[in-house]
Amino acid sequence: MTAAGKGAGGWLCLLGIKMGHNDHMFKVLIIGDATVGKTSLVQRYANDSFNKHYKSTVGVDFALKVVQWSESETVRLQLWDIAAWLGSGPGVPAP
Repeated sequence: MTAAGKGAGGWLCLLGIKMGHNDHMFKVLIIGDATVGKTSLVQRYANDSFNKHYKSTVGVDFALKVVQWSESETVRLQLWDIAAWLGSGPGVPAP
């Protein structure tokens, strides 16, 4: 299963893999412009934490969130915090 959508300042892509009868894993890619809050979103959801002073992500950062969907189903979310796209930063001309 694959789904994608565009939000304010970025993209969200969801890739699903069925791991077992009642175990599912989704890779969630958080992609967007610099300083829109991608890292804040991932850290708040995965770790229930917030920091006003994040440093810019270089490359990719990962987090894992395990959700007990029901008594018999577990959903594992791999959250991929992707650094800003090339071409979106200051001094880099857009294509």
